[in-house]
Amino acid sequence: MARYIVEISADEISQSAACLQENNLTKNELLEILDSIRAGAKEVDSRVKCHTHCLMKSFGHLDENGKFDPQSIGDGTDLSDIGMADLEKCYEEYQASDDKCEYAYCVITTMENVE
Repeated sequence: MARYIVEISADEISQSAACLQENNLTKNELLEILDSIRAGAKEVDSRVKCHTHCLMKSFGHLDENGKFDPQSIGDGTDLSDIGMADLEKCYEEYQASDDKCEYAYCVITTMENVE
């Protein structure tokens, strides 16, 4: 499972806290839910998906249309490794939907599942 580790600024920590609050999540709840996902849970709390959308939007990873902007990574990541075709599938699946949270979660899980 690929992991993208980046330095987090004080502003990003503040944005993350705001996203937790916006989605009625505590840090401990989020960590518990993430642990259950890693343990194989299939159902994911919608608050976590919406927290993901909030973070992606706050950190500038979504363009003006709400689509993932690969250039926003900006760390030299080889985007072919991420699986751009799979990311496009996320967009195609959710572009007609108003569910921005599901789309953001699809993008993140696609990126994390790259070997």
